[in-house]
Amino acid sequence: MKRKEEEDNVISDWHRMACVFDPSMKRLSKICGASEAKRIHEKVRNLIAVDEIQPETCIQQMASKRSRFSDLAETAPTDELTLYLLAQFSYDQISNVIDFWKTIGSKQFPKLSKIANRLLCIPASSASSERAFSKLQNIARKRREHLKPSTVKDLSFLNSNL
Repeated sequence: MKRKEEEDNVISDWHRMACVFDPSMKRLSKICGASEAKRIHEKVRNLIAVDEIQPETCIQQMASKRSRFSDLAETAPTDELTLYLLAQFSYDQISNVIDFWKTIGSKQFPKLSKIANRLLCIPASSASSERAFSKLQNIARKRREHLKPSTVKDLSFLNSNL
C-alpha cells in the first residue's frame, strides 16, 4: 500500500511542464534546480515545435525591457517560450491562470496558449471520477441488476445533476 502512495505522490515532467504555464511559477525556481528547469523548458519547446515566430506585441514589450537583460543585447528572443519567460506581468494579470491564458496568453503566445489549454484542463485529482463511480455503484447495486443500461444512465445523470 505504501508503494502505491509513493507512486501517486511522484511529481512527473508533466506536472513541471504544467507549472511552466502558471505565470508566477514559469521559471520553476520554486520547485526544481536550474538544470532541471532548463530541461523542462526544452521539453515545452519540443511540444510547441518552435518555428522562429516573432509575435509583434511581445517583441515590442521586450524591446523596452531589453536593457535589463544582458544576454538580449545582441539579438531579440525568437521563440514564444523565451518571450513568455522574459515577460513580466502584474499580479492582477496572473491571479487567475486560466483567465490569463484565455486573454493575454492567447494573444501574445498563441502556440503556448494551445499547449496550456491542453495541460491545464487535466484535473489535479481523480476525486470527481471516483465520486461518479461511487454514485453509479449505489444506483446499480445487486437488487437493481436488471435495470436497462439506458435507465442506469438516466439515473446517474439525474443523481449527478440534481
